[in-house]
Amino acid sequence: MSPGWALRMAARIAAAARAIPSGPLKPLLWQLALHGPRSARLAEIAGNVAYRVTLSREDRLLAP
Repeated sequence: MSPGWALRMAARIAAAARAIPSGPLKPLLWQLALHGPRSARLAEIAGNVAYRVTLSREDRLLAP
């Protein structure tokens, strides 16, 4: 191995890392969970859903 080999390899790795698109991982994970390559949704997110709706602070002041 030549002395400059490690520096050239580090530069190649850094360039490859910069070429990878980066951004928030959460939206990607949701897309994979909902629309991934399978016939059903993931068990972790399948099933019944319940929502809790509350009035905003301003609306609570006007509520009877």
